[in-house]
Amino acid sequence: MIVIDLESTCCYDNSIIPLEDRETIEIGAVSICPSSGKVMSEFVGFVKPVKNKELTQFCIGFTGITQSDVESAKTFPEIWINDFIPWLEGVKAFSSWGRYDLEQFKRDCERSNLPPYFEKHCDASRLAGKNKRLVMKRLGVIPSGPQHRGLNDARNVANILIKLLASGTQIEFSNVPM
Repeated sequence: MIVIDLESTCCYDNSIIPLEDRETIEIGAVSICPSSGKVMSEFVGFVKPVKNKELTQFCIGFTGITQSDVESAKTFPEIWINDFIPWLEGVKAFSSWGRYDLEQFKRDCERSNLPPYFEKHCDASRLAGKNKRLVMKRLGVIPSGPQHRGLNDARNVANILIKLLASGTQIEFSNVPM
């Protein structure tokens, strides 16, 4: 099972960067074995934005991602084709906290003229409650590090799913409309 969290360009009030213009600036992902609950591998990569090249001060403060992190990174098509898709090893389903990550992948692929990749998605927040921090506390999941970083948030969601699987919760994936 793949768990993904994206961080994207952002601003405080959406006036500079509306939702449809946000670009992924970090991909964090964890591959877990559902039967054992073990982490199999992890992926993390910064992404260079091309439409809104300068990160806002709000974005830097919110994510901890710096301008130099993204300036030296690959663009979305480069990291997607050369690094992330090969890491997925053919898996076309993923889980995330909410639908934002799925919709952001769709926007990034469309903007980059790349075909959609994922066929199935699980909104993990529908399994346990919308407030991730409260769910983590209730399940005894220790935060992996500062929130709003791709890999930390993906680890946290993966650990929630591991606890839910261990308790017998069924993880169901929905088809992604193409």
